[in-house]
Amino acid sequence: MALGEEATGADEESETAGLLGGRSRRKSKSIGVAQVEMSPMMNRMAVALMCVVGIAVVVILVVFLGLGLTVMQVRDNMASVEAAIRPHADQMINTTLEAMSDMGGSFHNMHEISEYTNELAAAAGGATGTASTAINNTAVITKRLAAFLAHPTLKLSLGDSLDT
Repeated sequence: MALGEEATGADEESETAGLLGGRSRRKSKSIGVAQVEMSPMMNRMAVALMCVVGIAVVVILVVFLGLGLTVMQVRDNMASVEAAIRPHADQMINTTLEAMSDMGGSFHNMHEISEYTNELAAAAGGATGTASTAINNTAVITKRLAAFLAHPTLKLSLGDSLDT
């Protein structure tokens, strides 16, 4: 619009819309869809928003890629640890199983010893048999020996008589 010309309504609307940062609509004749023309400030904001969204997508992809690589590294490390420990763990398990088997044999032998001892006690006649008599005699001999060692005395005699 030139200086001194009379303003028309269409020019005022487009000039006012441009100053306020609004949009003007124009209908496309070929496809019948409304096209939106944005002001330069709105255009810059849209470009900035697209850049931020693009950067966010790239950051998300990098994070997921990093997590994937970390999981792969942990899996590889666990496989190597398992390979290093497996021979020692197998040896420890085999040793434990052998020890348990040996203990089972020892318990079996102890059970047989207790059965033989019961049979021996029954064959000796219980509390009145020869085995209990030998044990009682041993206890008497031990008491006499303890009494002698508590007060030792030495007697000398020059004959064949013995004082009791």
